[in-house]
This record gives sequence, structure tokens and C-alpha cells, in this order.
Amino acid sequence: MIRRDYLMRLIEQFTEALSRLLKLKESKNYKESFFLIGQTYKYLLGFDSLFINFLGTEDLISIISTDGVPDVNKCIIIATLLKEEGDVYEAQNQKDISRRRYLKSLDIFLRGLLSGGEIMLDYHSYDLEKIVDKLGKENLALDIKERLSRYYEKIVERNKYRLNSGSNCNF
Repeated sequence: MIRRDYLMRLIEQFTEALSRLLKLKESKNYKESFFLIGQTYKYLLGFDSLFINFLGTEDLISIISTDGVPDVNKCIIIATLLKEEGDVYEAQNQKDISRRRYLKSLDIFLRGLLSGGEIMLDYHSYDLEKIVDKLGKENLALDIKERLSRYYEKIVERNKYRLNSGSNCNF
């Protein structure tokens, strides 16, 4: 019960921050966008943006893991914020930095969702697909392509299960 309340509050705060960030990006207030992203990292995770971007993906995943299993919620928060940073850098025509943020975001999304984030697949597929479109599948490292392939297989399996169980029937 306490954990569920904590997660609901975390989701609410994260959603509020993303809503504010969207408004800042639309108004092209990039400095405030970066500030809000940094504040959100700090508030929700206890890390700042510099720390998140300094660490390699493997190290970052190990820090947010328990018994070798990544915390899916933290993966999603980090991946989403990295994607948002990538969007802000892209809007400022800083393509190299933007690409690095997108790559790290994609990798963390995939690691989180493949580690047990089944219930999150529908909600985060859109962000993940936008990142893949921006990066181009052919330009991805082999290990990320492999995780992406496993992710797509997981979605196909889940959709087959839904179809066979009749959970998609609306009549």
C-alpha cells in the first residue's frame, strides 16, 4: 500500500513536470527547459543531469538496480528525461549532443521495459518509437538493435495473447 502510494505520487509529480516542460519547449524557453529537467532528475531520483549524462548506461543501470534487476520506473523517468533533453538540443540544432541523449534514452528504455516493464509497454511505445525514428534503425549499435528486436518480439507476443484471450474485443 505504501509503495503504491509512493509510485502514484511519483507518477503524478513526473507527469506535472513533463506538462510544464512541454509548455517551456513550445515557447522555445530552452534554458528553463534544461533547468526543469535538471530539477526533475534531482527531485525524483536524487541525481543531477551532469551525473546522469556522465555515467555510462551500464553504470547508470547498475545504480538503479536491486539484485541485478533495474527499477523500471526509474528507467522510464531517466529515459524520458534524456529524450526531452535530446529534443531541446535538437531544437537548438545541436545534433551530436541530441543524438547522444536519444541513444542513451533508447538503451535505458529498452533495458527497463525488457526487465519486467510489461505493463508499461503501451504507454511508452510512442516515445520509444519517436526516438527510433529520429536515430534511424540502421544507425544503431548491434547490442541496441538486438534489444530493440527483443522488445518488438515482446510486443508481438503480448498482442497475440490479447487477441487470443479476447481482451481486445469491444462488442
